[in-house]
Amino acid sequence: MAKPVIVGVLLTGLAASGLVAVLLLRGEGGTSGVVRDGADVRGCLPELASPLRSGFPPPAVLAVGDACQTGGIGTNCWEWGCGDVAGIVVPATPISVSEGQPLRIALDFDAFDTHVRIWRANSDRLREGESGDTLVSPADVDQVWEGAPPPGRTIELRPDLSPGRYAIEVFAYKVPPGGLQTPGPFGGVGAGGDVSYGFHIVVE
Repeated sequence: MAKPVIVGVLLTGLAASGLVAVLLLRGEGGTSGVVRDGADVRGCLPELASPLRSGFPPPAVLAVGDACQTGGIGTNCWEWGCGDVAGIVVPATPISVSEGQPLRIALDFDAFDTHVRIWRANSDRLREGESGDTLVSPADVDQVWEGAPPPGRTIELRPDLSPGRYAIEVFAYKVPPGGLQTPGPFGGVGAGGDVSYGFHIVVE
């Protein structure tokens, strides 16, 4: 993970069990819909138990077929404090994806607001970060899709992407332990923390 810059200090704990909601994405700016059961990432769930430094956001995982990828952690405000990362932090090695193959992402907390963007990650946009991760610095012209999935812990993407390398950016706001009516420590509407995850795929 790229080392964040501390710009504040703060307070909260982790939240509880959650709903399963799935986002279907189709096309570059296409349609989206919701299903309630169909995102099976159980084979990757042990990845969520990976130890992290205390007070930092928990991991998120991408499942493609039988393969799992733990996402990079970028800009976030969590128990440790707040930090900004200039770029999308993704694993150095991408997962290979067939055209039209579903991508499933599991969070380890209840998200009440999530935003997903998919970017082209051409070689001139990649640079090496700390700890072996890769930083993607995309320009606006590199974005091929964005959308807001419904609340929950699980997202399913079915993007219609042409062959090439892509970064998937997931920005999620955590439900605080006391629920959404609890005043949030970040100035948001009861946000219990927020974090940007990055995933790295190659469509073949």
